[in-house]
Amino acid sequence: MGYKSFSGTVEPYFQYYLHFCATKKQSFICSKIWSMNEEGDIYSTGGKCLGCDSIEDGSKNVSKQLLHGINGIHMVWFHEEQVRDKAGKLVSTKDGKPVMDRIPCKGRLCDSCKRGIPKVFGKAIYLAVGIGHLDNLLGFSSELDRTCVCGGALNPVTFGCEHCEAILLDVAECNLDAEELGRWSKSTHKCPTCGQITLAIPELECDSCSEPRPLEIFDVDMDMKKHGEGPKSVIQVPRWKYKELSEELEKLDMPRLDKVLVGADFEWQAKCLGIDNPYREERAREKSEDHSESYDEENTVNDGEVPF
Repeated sequence: MGYKSFSGTVEPYFQYYLHFCATKKQSFICSKIWSMNEEGDIYSTGGKCLGCDSIEDGSKNVSKQLLHGINGIHMVWFHEEQVRDKAGKLVSTKDGKPVMDRIPCKGRLCDSCKRGIPKVFGKAIYLAVGIGHLDNLLGFSSELDRTCVCGGALNPVTFGCEHCEAILLDVAECNLDAEELGRWSKSTHKCPTCGQITLAIPELECDSCSEPRPLEIFDVDMDMKKHGEGPKSVIQVPRWKYKELSEELEKLDMPRLDKVLVGADFEWQAKCLGIDNPYREERAREKSEDHSESYDEENTVNDGEVPF
């Protein structure tokens, strides 16, 4: 599943800004529209946001953090039960249908098990990570690139043009060492055949099979652990393994994060900031207060830059 990034490229994550008000201890998604230039600078191209207004007015209690939403599946057992609101009342839709969610099974002492509620495996979730933790995950993904789905080791034989498929580099005939080759492969090059600027697309060879395919981060079942606190914390992956999804997991309804993580409306922003709404007659991206409150901190891995 791909999302358009601030720079205009399609990425496996969804970028957005999250504001946090330390005074009210509330967070909400920024309602401005953002872009990125070739130098990597992010700037607003439209929209209004009370959080951004507060920061521009010099508020020290409101912060802004760039986050990246990543789809995933939580690979544990759950019980599918009707959702309850904060008062403990069962939640239903406007037409009377129960709103269901998957609640983690607590094992031997699980109350849902005692009540005989059937178990289901897996739940579609998303993680929200800051820049530092995203770099950690991208580094792990780069390691997976060197492993085939069969478990064998992958090595590039040639690199070709993404436009005309002409060979840019034959690894056996080049004088680059492994480190130099790694840097060269991550750069763009002008193709001598078609003249276009291109990425170097590798033709891979596996030492264990004849149909090489590199693993991707969405191919593996992995454990993630956060080490350290605050901005210096890192995500590590101590265990991973290739896993083919069952038919049931393939059918899970993955959330479209560009439809879920949208800007909060001005009423909710004002409530989070503890101020009057100066844009009472306007709306930001059709976001309702109830939708804003559905932001799930349990599905979030945070760099520590915003004190949730």
